[in-house]
Amino acid sequence: MIVEHTAKRAEIEAIARKLLSAISEPVQLSGHESTPRSVSASGCSGRRSDVHTLTKSADMAMYLAKEDGKNDFRFFTKEVKMQSIERLTLETCLRHALARNEFSLHYQPKVDLAAGQITGVEALLRWTHPDYGMFAARAVHSAGRGNRLDRADRALGAEGGLRAEHGLAAPRIAAGLDGGQPVARQFVDENLLQDIDEALAASGMSPVLLQLEVTESMMMRNVSRAIKVLDAIQSRGIRLAIDDFGTGYSSMSLMKQFPIDTIKIDRSFVRDLPDDTEDRAIAQAIISMGKALG
Repeated sequence: MIVEHTAKRAEIEAIARKLLSAISEPVQLSGHESTPRSVSASGCSGRRSDVHTLTKSADMAMYLAKEDGKNDFRFFTKEVKMQSIERLTLETCLRHALARNEFSLHYQPKVDLAAGQITGVEALLRWTHPDYGMFAARAVHSAGRGNRLDRADRALGAEGGLRAEHGLAAPRIAAGLDGGQPVARQFVDENLLQDIDEALAASGMSPVLLQLEVTESMMMRNVSRAIKVLDAIQSRGIRLAIDDFGTGYSSMSLMKQFPIDTIKIDRSFVRDLPDDTEDRAIAQAIISMGKALG
């Protein structure tokens, strides 16, 4: 849409909100239902700009609108341009990272504080860039939208070596399903169950030693499908954990429908537990709910 004779942000915002309202109803695309819900804007601001520059700038702003959860709009700014350049640089490097063997698997121990023993580990994917250093898994997911970086597969493949190196007796390994923001791409992949079966077969690891982690936002995008997928995963003997609990959108009535074995309370409620009475109250409530749900 080309808007003439105005450069006032408030007027453009009003138009953007009308657009969002107008496109909020689902449409059929190639036989599939889709709901487009992002709007971006770029302007000439008194300078001459060609069509390519304007649309390219709007496209950069569109990425931010999508990353921030959709159903919103963003304006193109210098900051948006810098973020887009940084992301493009990382995406370019990421394409060569596998060939250069720049990915590594790190293990975060799970400790039973009462017994003082390691009861399992969480597999974390790390990307070490030769110039920028090490990136955490979330940064890798953000930079690599089109790449399949399966932490679960890598965790299973390294399970035997972990036991040999640290002398752990068949440790439980937790791995997060790729949620990539804002859409949980790996979780909604039709081949997910097949990928899990192939990873288990290739590693020789017992399914009962694997725990897969999903987030509330992943499950809430399509509740009925999430229940079917999670039931199928659990039927294989794999345990399921809900990560970042307390920050998503799940209601208590839905929680009892999800076949979850473990609740991981979001770190925002745990970080200040010794001193924050509100955090203690929230944590105790979640723990009590978890026990009540088994």
